Amino acid sequence: MTKSPNANTRNNRKVRLCQLVASTHTVEQVLTVAQIATRLGKSTKTIRNWLRQATDAPKAFKDQNEWFVSISEYEKWEVRSQL
Repeated sequence: MTKSPNANTRNNRKVRLCQLVASTHTVEQVLTVAQIATRLGKSTKTIRNWLRQATDAPKAFKDQNEWFVSISEYEKWEVRSQL
């Protein structure tokens, strides 16, 4: 079975769009719960509770049962909490 010329054009456009998105996307470094706990001198359980409750905590996300905070969000939170 041969593909129609239109199908090839559509596939090429999709690939180019994916390449454009990938080339402009930057990956931000993150901190784990353990790293935050070490920085703050707190237990990992305390940090997890803060992130879970999201009360006066940096914005976090969870991936495969592990919490992560972007470094920029952590730094913003650190400045806010010192005021």
